Amino acid sequence: MYIKKAIIKLILSLSILLLIVSFAISGYMYIEGWSFFDSLYMTAITITTIGFGEVHPLSHEGKVHTIIVIIVGVGYYSGMIVYFSSIFIEGKLRGVLKIQSMENKIHSLKSHYIICGYGRIGREVCQSLRGNNFIIIEKDEDKAQDAKNDGFLVLKGDATQDEILIEAGIKKSVSIICALTDDALNVFITLSSRVLNPHINIIARADRSQSVEKLKRAGAHMVIAPYVIGGRRMATAATQPFVLDFLDTVLHDDNFDLKLEQILAVPGCELINESIQTSHIRDKSGAIIIAIKKVGDGEFITNPKGSDYIESGDMLIALGNNKQLDMLKKMSGNSKK
Repeated sequence: MYIKKAIIKLILSLSILLLIVSFAISGYMYIEGWSFFDSLYMTAITITTIGFGEVHPLSHEGKVHTIIVIIVGVGYYSGMIVYFSSIFIEGKLRGVLKIQSMENKIHSLKSHYIICGYGRIGREVCQSLRGNNFIIIEKDEDKAQDAKNDGFLVLKGDATQDEILIEAGIKKSVSIICALTDDALNVFITLSSRVLNPHINIIARADRSQSVEKLKRAGAHMVIAPYVIGGRRMATAATQPFVLDFLDTVLHDDNFDLKLEQILAVPGCELINESIQTSHIRDKSGAIIIAIKKVGDGEFITNPKGSDYIESGDMLIALGNNKQLDMLKKMSGNSKK
């Protein structure tokens, strides 16, 4: 985008310069009756301020024409020289190439995450997603620069604008996180995202409780209210601190060999139409199924019984170490080939 604008500016600048030169040449040919070559030579030495002297003596009208060429042509030509020289002398070319490299990375994104906003919530999201494929959309210049300094891919722009979302690759994205501080803007982004990519997973932030339902109606799959969650966590920390410690360790400590993961029951895998008991998940993998999100109505079956069946497209919420979860992924048809 930036390179394209620079090329357009260069073409426009050269076109204007060509018009000025054409005007100057035509004037000398008409007023003085000079040949095209003499008129071109006079124009060149005038605009470039070389000043070798007049090709032929000038009439009063020719001198007026020369003054106009000097005022218009020399000023414009000098401005062009200064601008395009600064691209190289001041290192702007390096910046242009860096921006082009970033644009190439953005265009090559697919199955990625989009994070709207690099505020306090957005920063935490990005730190947690570090190592994954994602891009940040940030309108504020300082915050965008902070994100770049932190090593993240950033698109500076307004996430409420469709063209910015499209440039961020929303049509190829798997999920978008609306982390702005303004609930109304998050609703707007949610609506736009749902239209641009009907299959995208939308997670939205809500600072006000009354915004939660609005965001869900707009198309958000999940709405996170930081203040509500923060309050509940503080209450849990006061009443059940060890439960909270355990959950934090399982969910956020990479060094702890026990994790929670969601695993899709892929059509045709060995678990389909088998019950928890007959599938022998615990015996074969060692992982524990603590919940099943049913594909049909989206119902959560928590602490499933042995008689509960697994259907194609169900999402299994499993607890286990890396080896156990990898075995379960293989059984559910998710193993890498």
